[in-house]
Amino acid sequence: QLFLRYGIKSMSMEELARQMGISKKTLYQHFTDKSDLVEKAVMHLNSIRGCNFRNLNIEGMNALEQMFKVYSLVNDIIRKHNPGFEFDLERFYPAIYRKSVELHRNAMFDLTLANLKQIFTLSNPSTPPHAGNAFSCIKSNSSDAIRLTGRL
Repeated sequence: QLFLRYGIKSMSMEELARQMGISKKTLYQHFTDKSDLVEKAVMHLNSIRGCNFRNLNIEGMNALEQMFKVYSLVNDIIRKHNPGFEFDLERFYPAIYRKSVELHRNAMFDLTLANLKQIFTLSNPSTPPHAGNAFSCIKSNSSDAIRLTGRL
C-alpha cells in the first residue's frame, strides 16, 4: 500500500520499516534488498487482483453479470491507481514491470475466453460438452494481438 500511495522510488527501506513499525534489520531478514521487496509486493498485488477475477467464475454469475462485475473491479483498480507507482516500476524495475504486465494480460485473456465460451455454450445449448475446443486462441508475440476464432 505504501508503494501504491507514494510510489516506489520515494520510499526508502528505512522509511518502509518505519511506516511498518519494524526495524530495518527485521525488514532485511525477510527481503534481500528493495528489488526483492518490490517484486514480492507487486506479485502479491497481482495475486490479489487475480483472485478477485477468478472468483467471478465461482460466484455462479452468468456471462453478462460477470462482464458487469469485471467492469466494477477494473473501475475500482483504476480509481486507486497511482501513475507514479507504475512509472517507477517501469523505469527502475523493468523486468518486474514486464512480468506484472504479462501476468495481467494472461489473466484478462483467460477471463475473457472463459466468458466467451460461456456465452457460446449458452447460445448453442445443443452443442456437445467438448465445444470448448471450438475456440482456438492465437497470441501473436510480434503485435500482442489476440485473435479468437470459433468454428462449429
